[in-house]
Amino acid sequence: MRTLIDNDVLKISVVETSSDHLTLCFTGIGHSYGAIDVQSEEFFKSSNHATSMFITDKQRSWGNNIDFVQLRDIIYSVGKYETINAIGNSMGGFLAILISRFVDIKNAVAFVPQYSVHKDVFPNEHRWDKYTDNIQNWVHRDLESAFNDKTNYYILAGVGGPDDPHLALFPNRRNIHKIYFRNRVFLHSVSQRLKDEQILYDVILDGFAGKSAAEIIAGRLYDPKFQAFTPA
Repeated sequence: MRTLIDNDVLKISVVETSSDHLTLCFTGIGHSYGAIDVQSEEFFKSSNHATSMFITDKQRSWGNNIDFVQLRDIIYSVGKYETINAIGNSMGGFLAILISRFVDIKNAVAFVPQYSVHKDVFPNEHRWDKYTDNIQNWVHRDLESAFNDKTNYYILAGVGGPDDPHLALFPNRRNIHKIYFRNRVFLHSVSQRLKDEQILYDVILDGFAGKSAAEIIAGRLYDPKFQAFTPA
């Protein structure tokens, strides 16, 4: 693994292959990738053996402290790729969607992403106050302007819990594929539960292949125990 930048705000490392695919992996609050083991053979398989770039928002700012023009330039400096995909969990899912404003992302797979952590949007959201109270300059207060018509977005989340207000604000578009789980064991731990079922990387691979939510549910999540659905 080669480190490209490591300062007070941002850490970027890359594992390079000869692939024409690049996967951007965004860490979450704990500077982890949820249940996604980005060093594992399964993850590299799900990434089509892609070059993988690991991006950490070290100040847990939901991208507000990151210079995305600099980040874009670093991403493009690594090489020319036929396909760039993005993946992340929780805050990392937020960033996997947000990066599509600045980089040509083919598929963005976001597990339990927030729509916003700004108090003007969600005054009763306190799960991450420890970090959000330290954000001074809100450049990206929500994902309203993050979506485009060219990227396939995959939002995977559990319903019936504190993520519901966020899910209600994600727009409905043909290229935004929502896969929700009614089974309460999922809630904010979708990636871990899918890993427990040994299908996490298959689901990621389906997203990177550009499948629809209905196709992924029918092919990977057909078992009633998942209670998986895509909202009308």
